[in-house]
Amino acid sequence: MSSGSEKITFNSLERLVSTDHNRLQSFVARDRAEAYRQIMSVSSGTDDLDAGGVATEFVTQENPLRAEVLNGLLVRPQVASLNVLVDAGILFAVDPDAVPVADDSVYKYVRSPGIPTVGALAMTANASGSIRIDVVECQRTGAVDQVAETDNRDLFNPTTGLFTATTLTKATQSTLTFRVRAGTPGGGFPGTAQGWLPLAVASVAAGATSCDQVTFWDVRRLMSDRLFSSYNLALSKPINRWSQWNATVLSAAAGIFEGALNTRRIGGRVRPGTVAVDAQAVDLTVAANRDPAFALVANRPWYLYALTPFALPRWARYTDAVSGTRVPRSPRGILVASTVAPDADGRSTGTVGLPTATGLAGSATITEVLCVAAGYADHTGAMRGFFGDEGGLYLSCNAGDIGAANGDPIQVTGSAANPSLVSLVANTHYPACARAILVDVEWRLASFGAGLNAGEFILGVFPPGVVGVAGAEVHARKLPLVNTDFGVGGTLFQLETQVWITLPAVYPTLTPPTRQDFSLSANFGATNSLAPKFRVVGWRF
Repeated sequence: MSSGSEKITFNSLERLVSTDHNRLQSFVARDRAEAYRQIMSVSSGTDDLDAGGVATEFVTQENPLRAEVLNGLLVRPQVASLNVLVDAGILFAVDPDAVPVADDSVYKYVRSPGIPTVGALAMTANASGSIRIDVVECQRTGAVDQVAETDNRDLFNPTTGLFTATTLTKATQSTLTFRVRAGTPGGGFPGTAQGWLPLAVASVAAGATSCDQVTFWDVRRLMSDRLFSSYNLALSKPINRWSQWNATVLSAAAGIFEGALNTRRIGGRVRPGTVAVDAQAVDLTVAANRDPAFALVANRPWYLYALTPFALPRWARYTDAVSGTRVPRSPRGILVASTVAPDADGRSTGTVGLPTATGLAGSATITEVLCVAAGYADHTGAMRGFFGDEGGLYLSCNAGDIGAANGDPIQVTGSAANPSLVSLVANTHYPACARAILVDVEWRLASFGAGLNAGEFILGVFPPGVVGVAGAEVHARKLPLVNTDFGVGGTLFQLETQVWITLPAVYPTLTPPTRQDFSLSANFGATNSLAPKFRVVGWRF
């Protein structure tokens, strides 16, 4: 019975030739490779935009090599030497043969023993005065399968009619060649190479004489990082899934986060991703973890991004040289503090520069970043942190800040022309990628009539981007009266509460609103004065 695959038919009384048997093996290998190609290599489009049903095929060798690592091929720097080993592993790659054969697939299965021998692959010392960026990479050896086994066989000589003992090829297979491609000192990331697959990127410090003075990042295209199992399926917009943070002490910010960027997962435990001393927390107060253009603005947010630059995945930093084994660890993505604002999807509105200490130079493009958290700069321009979990991030404030005249954290007050209207501006009062904001609302009222205890305040939310006009609110909610102070100077009364305000959804708006308007109205007595103050004290992504 046929299984549906192409097969060779051996006919009765037919004189067979060896190529028939070889084609039979080719059919089996081709059909297997083509099945895997459809699953792992052919793009299925975007899951959220076009239901993952748009197939785009890749059939030519690319720069870098289009490949997926099933597992293994981990680069292992050796402590106290310049040697590196590479674990055995398996990958599939789009890598057509130099002379295409109709019975073969362009998708090649490659099983490699890696580099198990010390001395076979090594970094080079850096005697220059600048950081050098190297790339450890691999490619399929040659443009055809390599001879894996030979043996002695009797070969028939049709001229003499005799058999002669001859050494013949008995097995072939694809294998990998490995190399360390050194960059130019001070030249930043040297780019990728045609037909080569980057496995690790190395920042070789000036004067480095062993791997101990080299920072490595794992950039393998691992199947286990894919968002949709084995399938080459993407999201049109990144997602900040969930997180837990304690960044109240910015010199030891810690936590865990998980996100989705393009076709892959990013995130994990929060630890340094740049050239810095390895630790269980990241110091966001130092230049080593900041965009070189980082510049705080008083009473404005600052942002924390996870970066996967140069179109390479993972960027999982290796542990330091503290033992005989150096391995990559979380998070996936380099954490960089920046004052470049995000858009509504959490992508940056401009490129985010790579910290100078990495030596990588350049920047990550807007498709290679995801805003995973944000803090703020107070009225003095000092950097403040945050804490929280998937329920929201809360801004770190000094005692008394919320009620202080200096306006910490981020404050906006109703205008003289319309004191009941408050306008909050994205990336001024809150990150544009926030889905909800926590505000501390304060009212100062003068000489209203009886019935205060039976009254209520009503918060109105206007459509996104619409300037507030009385009666145009699309949502209203009653606010509780708490922290009431009936003695703030003469007949002046102060009332205060904190409330989470959900921001109207913008997905899939292509041009999200840059502002959000709110109104505050009273429903008791005869209020003579109503001048609310909104202080943003947290947000939820």
